Amino acid sequence: MANKRLLKKEINYVIDELITDCIVCDAFVSGKKCSEIDKLVGDLFAVKADFLARVNRTDGKDNRKLVKKYYKSVIADFDKKIGEVIAELEKLNGKQAL
Repeated sequence: MANKRLLKKEINYVIDELITDCIVCDAFVSGKKCSEIDKLVGDLFAVKADFLARVNRTDGKDNRKLVKKYYKSVIADFDKKIGEVIAELEKLNGKQAL
């Protein structure tokens, strides 16, 4: 990512798309899975808040290498968490995770 603003936009976009997918899934799934989908949406809001807060605070502002390493770890953690959420959503949808 080129800067914090673009990283924040990317986080917002990905989370908002996943929330939309959850809402669509909730519209077509009935029964006990609805509460699991609601829990997943709540978790997505928590993930969004957590990662936006992590982007705002940087470790080692004076050292460019530390900053670069910090943001790489934030992006890697975000990708891992989103992969977990997608796998859980596919499980609720009845599809196999990739």
